[in-house]
Amino acid sequence: MVYLLDTCQSRLSKFFPRRKFSELHQHKTHIKMNISSKDGISEVQFLPLVFHSLTPSLRQRAEKELNESEENITTGLAKLKELITREHTSYWMDDDFLILFLRAKKFDVKKSFQQLKEYSHRRYLQKNILCSEAMIKIATSWDYRVCGILPKRDHEGRALLYFFANRFASDEIDHNLVIALIQVLLQFALSFPASQISGVCFIADGSVTSMECVRVIYRYVSIFAPTAHMFPARFKRIDCINTSVFCQLAFKLMRPFMPSKLLRRVTLHGCEKDALLKIYSPDILPEEFGGTLGPLSEVQNAWMDEFRKMVPKFVESNQYFQKAFYN
Repeated sequence: MVYLLDTCQSRLSKFFPRRKFSELHQHKTHIKMNISSKDGISEVQFLPLVFHSLTPSLRQRAEKELNESEENITTGLAKLKELITREHTSYWMDDDFLILFLRAKKFDVKKSFQQLKEYSHRRYLQKNILCSEAMIKIATSWDYRVCGILPKRDHEGRALLYFFANRFASDEIDHNLVIALIQVLLQFALSFPASQISGVCFIADGSVTSMECVRVIYRYVSIFAPTAHMFPARFKRIDCINTSVFCQLAFKLMRPFMPSKLLRRVTLHGCEKDALLKIYSPDILPEEFGGTLGPLSEVQNAWMDEFRKMVPKFVESNQYFQKAFYN
């Protein structure tokens, strides 16, 4: 195992420079976020996606919505590790990893442990998809026109992931690679405390033009939707724009696979031109979504360096998901 891990790290280092995860938290940023309100705050400074700290407003939200406190973090981690030690299976015991599940389940330790087990088992089942070879392919052939993350957070501090449904049916697309990419992008977004607390949103361009696209999207959703609850994430919104007749058909086919809680967060906006501008500021949206941030081809560079630093740690963590977590 050690030899294989060293080999993978050597190959990945050509594309992703190695950096310890703890070093990432030494980076300081002084950007502040103000939540606009009717009480006089008219200007919002949007947090960047890459943000390792917590603003006072985010701390308050964590306390109010997640029952978070220094005491609950300390006792929650201790109790979660105690439950882990009773198992006959080795789990990843990194504090930054475990707190994902505590925040996702509002510091209910038993629910956090159950989600940890489900997530870990899912990673085991996908070990061949989420391997170092896939990460190397992502590094060399990732297409921002398929899916990605916007470089700025919204007014609530939420990370915004996007994908273009009409690209999924392209013969150029490696579908297993897309499955791996979506999961790694989500894991990257969740590596920042602001995402863990405020949640993540999805923007989908539903300009599907063929039954082939419907078939491929159906495949993806049938894989992801039933396991969405296993991810330690707060899924807040899923907005579908440019929803063609084919997209609406795909959504009807996908409904049975989607958890009711997730389904309630989905909005089909039809072909309404300014739909996203009623939800998000144009300052954080790229030109493709009607915003003023610039084209996606340019704005992705804002977070790619941090993404490349995260991937080796993700690959290294695969060693903790090499065997089944359920009998």
